Amino acid sequence: MRKLLKTKMGSTEKSALINMGFKPISAIVSLVYTPMLLSYLGDEKYGLWATVLSIITWINFFDVGIGNGLRNLLAKILAEDDQREAKKAVSTAYVMLTAIATVLLVVLGGISVFVNWNTVFSTIIPMKGVLLITFAFICINFVLALSNTLLYALHLAERVSIRNCLVQVANIVGLFVISKFTSESLIAMAILFGATSTVLYLLNSIQVFKNNPYLLPSFSKFDKSKISDICNVGMKFFIIQIMGLLLFTVDNLLITHFFGATVATPFTISNKIFNTIYSVFAAFIVPYWSKTTVAIAQKNITWIKSSIKKVTVVGITFICCYITMGVLFRPIVRIWLRKELLFDTGLIPVMTVFYILYTILAIECQFINGSGKIGVQLIIYIIIGTMNIPLSILLGVGCKMGSVGVRLATTLLVSVAVIVLAFNLKKIIQELE
Repeated sequence: MRKLLKTKMGSTEKSALINMGFKPISAIVSLVYTPMLLSYLGDEKYGLWATVLSIITWINFFDVGIGNGLRNLLAKILAEDDQREAKKAVSTAYVMLTAIATVLLVVLGGISVFVNWNTVFSTIIPMKGVLLITFAFICINFVLALSNTLLYALHLAERVSIRNCLVQVANIVGLFVISKFTSESLIAMAILFGATSTVLYLLNSIQVFKNNPYLLPSFSKFDKSKISDICNVGMKFFIIQIMGLLLFTVDNLLITHFFGATVATPFTISNKIFNTIYSVFAAFIVPYWSKTTVAIAQKNITWIKSSIKKVTVVGITFICCYITMGVLFRPIVRIWLRKELLFDTGLIPVMTVFYILYTILAIECQFINGSGKIGVQLIIYIIIGTMNIPLSILLGVGCKMGSVGVRLATTLLVSVAVIVLAFNLKKIIQELE
């Protein structure tokens, strides 16, 4: 058992470094892709597409926490080397998600037909067809994306990064091709974005089940008893995800609605640049979630403490990168996009502080999520998630701070979460000793 534990834990840093290594590739592709997309769509349609992507993010979390619930449960089962129970857990999760995706497809299809999207997006550009195509692909990928959860539980998080990188490459090649035959087509973007994800999720799934045939889902292996095992923690994760969406992904929608798609574009660009740096760090810490679950099951508290220290040191390095980017932001953007964008005064400093806090929060949540002790996190996310929209409207619209006020509201609320969860993580570790 000790030998096995050493092997599993020792692979964490390797997985983290491989994960992080692919992010610069993704970043380079993104640096090429963003100006291409902006040139192809123009400022207004780019802002609209960024908002559609925010909606996609929203809907993708409507798995009622099944993905994260399975991730924790499967990591524990695999640590015990029980392939029979693993197949039951995976089969149960796939059956539940397929049922949810079917209902979601019907609901979203109805919404697409009857909602006046032009009012929602404050635009005269037709959006109904774009959203119908987008929603259809969402429901397909809803189920296929569960293959990522399996890779996390198998401690193969780096393969998720490889898949995500391939999606970006496929998107940039696809954009180059469609730009030769169409111009400013949101429908073409919806098809491209959805199709590349579907194809690569399928390839991802085939590889996972080929290498781990005992995980291949089967309707006959659906086990009602596994529903509670997956959903007890999964439902808490689901609520946290919903509150996280209210906290982190509504900014584009609020800015587009209140200030127009043209204002949303500079905000989206600045957020994308900082998020590119953060995504490298996020890739580094991904393996620590499932490995924390295994470490707790095997009572290896020393590994958890050591890993927190290592991740914190890496986090400080990235914080320095955010500060540097904040200082050099405008000339970098000017060279990158080859055009001037009008950024609201104060947006870049606020964005810098936000990502510093976001990084600290990510460290705390990764280890808390791995422990499964997410009660305090659930409460604090409900509070700050509920407060974000009204506070954003108050600062952005009421105080006339525009996009700066919208992001400042989120930043203030994240700072509260950082403080509370720091004490929570410390308490969890003390209880495990």
